[in-house]
Amino acid sequence: MQRSFVAALAGAAANVVVAAAASANPTAYNVAPLLQARDAFADRFWGLLQGPVAPVQPPATQGQLYDFRQVLGQPDPFAQRFYGQAIPPPPAATAPQARLAPAPAPVTAPPTAVLAAPAPVPVQIVQAPAPAARAIPPGLALAAAAEPSRWYMSGAVGAATLSEATTTGAAVSNQSAYDVGPVLAFAIGNRRNANLAYEGEFSMRTFGLSTITPAGGAPASATGTVSNVALLANVVWNTNFGWRFNPYLLGGAGLAQHKLDAVDAPGIVATTGDDLVIAYQLGFGADLPLNQRWSLDTSYRYFATLAPEFTDAAGNTFETAVASHNFLVGARYRF
Repeated sequence: MQRSFVAALAGAAANVVVAAAASANPTAYNVAPLLQARDAFADRFWGLLQGPVAPVQPPATQGQLYDFRQVLGQPDPFAQRFYGQAIPPPPAATAPQARLAPAPAPVTAPPTAVLAAPAPVPVQIVQAPAPAARAIPPGLALAAAAEPSRWYMSGAVGAATLSEATTTGAAVSNQSAYDVGPVLAFAIGNRRNANLAYEGEFSMRTFGLSTITPAGGAPASATGTVSNVALLANVVWNTNFGWRFNPYLLGGAGLAQHKLDAVDAPGIVATTGDDLVIAYQLGFGADLPLNQRWSLDTSYRYFATLAPEFTDAAGNTFETAVASHNFLVGARYRF
């Protein structure tokens, strides 16, 4: 009983498989060649042993599951019931079915290239080359680098010669000669630009008398000293010739105190006194830079005053000329 139920279930499953195949191939039920073959499904999946195919038996005694000879040539009930199709008789020779070639892929025209507008060329801003720097002489370059401030100070020492002076008065007339004397100068300046500077100068000069010659007489040895102290305002003009040193011109004016101290000689009356007069000077020099702040300075200066007036011990008033040639060497420091 259990074997018949399993066989019936297997037969129904086989009909379903066959019906599904029939929907795709109308010749699926040509099973005549398989009637004398063993059932592969029964052997593989259910382990049913099958004997040889029995001859056709009356309907009352049919018990074989796969005896399809009674339905050969009959319409497929599954095809008629589920798909509404009638199964035609199998052809004598089955020609290979033509396979429909797949439809050619539609030709797609390549997209029309759209010419893009050229990208704007970036504008490059080219800076104009800086003007070539004018070559600066070594001395000027060092001097410029050595001026962190406009202010400077300088000091100088040297020698001065006082020109022979004619002393004139109502009762006095003689000529004096002087020895070479020392000179000392100190200045504080302010440089306004590359060429112009202003400075205030303090200077001292001292001369010893050499001889005094009375009018109509012979020169006589004299004693005493002549000195002056001056306070001047100078203007310094630098010039540029491209040299290692920096030459300059100088001019100034101010006040000077001229003093006679115990001036005496045979044939004259001794004199001691002083007078404040206007003084001026002209000169030139050269500045030689040493480093960023220090430089050497050499100069020549002609210093002169208006004629100072003196009174001798006898009460005689006279005037004398004052003019000196000054040679100085010094140093300058820039703050």
